[in-house]
Parts: sequence; C-alpha cells; structure tokens
Amino acid sequence: MRLVWAASVYGQPPGITGTAAGTGSPGFAGDGGPASQAKLDTADNISAFSNRVSVLIPLPPDTIPPAVPTEMAAFAVDGRVFLQWAENSVPDLAAYLVFREDDEQHVSSVPRAKVPFSTTPFIDDEVIIGQTYFHRLAAIDSAGNQSPTSEVVQATLHLVPDHLSPDQPSMPTAEWIRGMIALHWVVNVEPDLSDYLVLRSEDNQFMLSDSLGRVSQASFADSAVAMETTCYYRLVARVYIFTYYRSKPPCWPVKCFC
Repeated sequence: MRLVWAASVYGQPPGITGTAAGTGSPGFAGDGGPASQAKLDTADNISAFSNRVSVLIPLPPDTIPPAVPTEMAAFAVDGRVFLQWAENSVPDLAAYLVFREDDEQHVSSVPRAKVPFSTTPFIDDEVIIGQTYFHRLAAIDSAGNQSPTSEVVQATLHLVPDHLSPDQPSMPTAEWIRGMIALHWVVNVEPDLSDYLVLRSEDNQFMLSDSLGRVSQASFADSAVAMETTCYYRLVARVYIFTYYRSKPPCWPVKCFC
C-alpha cells in the first residue's frame, strides 16, 4: 500500500509521525493497515492528525479447481439417458459441464450442457433409440476454474422400451440330481434383462423373502434341501430401471420331491 499526501506549504518539513513514520516526502509504502499522519516542523511542533484513511487489499485470485465429480452413473429409461453423481462439497461450486460422445475413444473439449450445481440427475433427451452414449462430467467454481473430467459412463437406448416389465420365465423344470434340485427355464429375450429371482417354498405359499438369490443365467442348483421334502419353485425376471427393479408376477410354480 502507498500513501500520498500534499506537500507542506511552510517550507520543507523534516518528517511526519504516526503509522507512516519518519519521512519528509509526500508518500509512503505501508502494510495495508489503517493510517493517519501528523506534521512535525523544525521546532518540533506537531500538527493535529489528519483524517484516517484505509484501503482494502483484495484477496489473491482463486486458481484452485473444484474436485472431480465422483460416483457417476448413467441409465437409459423411457428413451432418455439419466445421469447421476455424488454432490460436490466445494463451497464455491457454480455448475457442472456435461460432455457426451458417441465413441468412447473420442474426447471432446466442448460441453454439451451446463447445469446448475444443484441439478442431479441430469436428463439427456436428445438421443436416438439403439445408440450407445458416453458421458463425462466436470465441475466449475464461481471463479471459472474447471476440474478434470470424471470417469466415462455409458448408457444404451434399447429398442425395447425400458418401461415394459420383462415377460415371466417360461417352461421351468425341476429335477432331483445327485443330492440337489436342478432348475432350468427358457431364457428371456429382453436385451435389458437384469437377472432372475429364484423363490422356494415348501407349502406353495410364496413371498419375496423366500428368495434363494438372483442369477443371470436360466438355471439354478438348489443343494440346501432336506431329503423326503416337496419343494415348490417360482421365478421372477427383472429389469433394473434407474433406482429400482421392475418385473411381472412370478411364473407358475414347479414342484419337485427329493
């Protein structure tokens, strides 16, 4: 900080006192604190202090970018792509930049959209059914600093609309083979099928809590059965949609005695 004032009209003063101490020149470089001056003449007479002046020294510019967006996920639902991610905790976060490509190997520097920091999920509805899209995300703060881009996530818009539940598994069979019950059924044709739930009951009264687990293939081996027991099985085909599973009721039960 530099202080400047008018020179004395009573000859050359020997100096000033105060926070700008001991100089006879009409100027002073200080440390930025409040300052005032008093004149001192050759007879050591001191004038009253001048008005106090103060200067606000600005903070250095912000050059630190925000953190990279994390926990990226992409879902193709009802002919649109939904993007979600973990909220960025940077206090001066301003927005997110969304980058989209049709090819995972091609990296564009031009964002497709700029969304407010409070927006999640982001919906990309300018898409084509049957196409796979690759998305990345970058965060920017109020100073314009941009983070590196996130990991790439992809979503494919299948020809079969995602809002349709998959068909019930068909033609299930159950057979006792070498100490276990082997289940088989016809593979579902839905390209977005997630998995199958296998349900077992000994009284033909089923609840989802009777699930033995989920499998991705059209077969299951149940070895946790007691001898001389009749077991009933039902199957559920499921599609994962955004944050939940969708399915039709289980198929008709199939029975096996061991």
